[in-house]
Amino acid sequence: MKLPIKLPTASVSRWVKGSRSLLPFTSPISSTRGRDNVLDKLLVFTPSHDVEGGNQSQSKSPLTSLLQLHYPLSSPDNDLLQEYTLPPQVSSGSTASSLRYNEDLLIEDMDMFAADVACRHVGGLEDKRLVTAHLERLEIMCHHHPLSRQHLPAGANGRLLTDVDLELSGQVVWVGRSSMEVLLEVCTALPKKLAGQHEGPSNNQDENGNANDEGIQYYGSQPNDNLYRQLVGRAQFVMATRTPDLTRAMQVQPLLPTNAHEESLFKEVQERTERKKRDAQQRHHQHTHDEATKHLSPHDPLTEEQRQACSHAYSSRSRGVEDVLMSSTARSQLVTTRYQDRNTTGSVFGGQLLCYGTTIGSDVATAHAGQPCQLVQLHDVAFIALAPLNCQLVLEGHIAYTEGPMMHVRAVVRRLSDHPNDGAQKSTPAPGAYVTTFWCTYTTASGDVVATVTPSTQAEFRDWSHAKSCIPLTVPAGAEAMLCS
Repeated sequence: MKLPIKLPTASVSRWVKGSRSLLPFTSPISSTRGRDNVLDKLLVFTPSHDVEGGNQSQSKSPLTSLLQLHYPLSSPDNDLLQEYTLPPQVSSGSTASSLRYNEDLLIEDMDMFAADVACRHVGGLEDKRLVTAHLERLEIMCHHHPLSRQHLPAGANGRLLTDVDLELSGQVVWVGRSSMEVLLEVCTALPKKLAGQHEGPSNNQDENGNANDEGIQYYGSQPNDNLYRQLVGRAQFVMATRTPDLTRAMQVQPLLPTNAHEESLFKEVQERTERKKRDAQQRHHQHTHDEATKHLSPHDPLTEEQRQACSHAYSSRSRGVEDVLMSSTARSQLVTTRYQDRNTTGSVFGGQLLCYGTTIGSDVATAHAGQPCQLVQLHDVAFIALAPLNCQLVLEGHIAYTEGPMMHVRAVVRRLSDHPNDGAQKSTPAPGAYVTTFWCTYTTASGDVVATVTPSTQAEFRDWSHAKSCIPLTVPAGAEAMLCS
């Protein structure tokens, strides 16, 4: 997803401070987690027209769901900057040190906000529920706060860039029968008077985020806007509608794009959805018709052809880089779900489950690399079942594939056991069942190359092949200039 969200002009929009009615998911979940102080400081941007419920067949414009949160990190009278950044981190062999964004908080906020955006499209929750069904991709483009950047843009007259605000924007860009995809973007909002003494981007930079000759990446500047935006993160959440008892899917109102930009976003998701279906069918056909492997169990060793495939893939690896068994990279943790992690349905909210994935993913990557690592992306996260409160979950992960400094981690969250007072619902998993599955990509903070991994069983080879062929192990576009080590 490369196209940015385009905000309407100020004449058809409004800013509201502390309007919790516009955040039916962020507000109650944040309150439960003791973060009312954050809610009271946010500005909410929304189109000026009211959201109409309508009937189940009424088409909705993407503008109906548009929503934006403004985090005033630069305001001297609040402590948001301290909450959304972490202390400096110095990696081995590096003297660079800078403030880092608190990625867990950003991920939690993005999950809650995706539900807020989807709720605007469906027009209310009187007769339905919204759940996070899938996370297509969540990319972190910039791990470090712009306050810590070492260079100054031209025209800044020697002044250091002060704390800059954050903006979280979201919009429904595609709708299926009972699900919808929500595109989210997190950007820094830098006043033009601090970025330089010019009225707009230079000739060497366009509105889609190409870097200009000053070394600063601007992104999605809007008409009549006094801000430059630097992309920090982007996510594509798939939200699904369910009946109040969460047992059946419910129809979603169709989406009706009204301009070329909205049509391009819709078409991009539609083509990707159809391509994924074709790829899944092809993989299933290959698995069931491959005479050499279709009778093998997940724990059986590799065939000679599979061993040769692994050897060929690593034939061009850097000197001094050794292979390690994939099984030796496995790590696990045990957690207990808490009451303060609940969502509006009474189960663990999706943002917390995503943080479980990054927790075990970071643990696996850091242990393998032997140094601090940075999250590059979450990909193909499947929310298989609800996680009840006050139950034990096992977090498991291992390195599936590496390329240079990049590591792709396969992680799962599964339920370990019931608790006498967990109040499990019909849709919660049985003990031992998967709750969520993840693919996480990390890179070493220093850029050092890491050891390659070798699968030894059929199950490990499937993970290795999937990570190698289906997931591009590259830093997201535009991140090369913003990742700080």
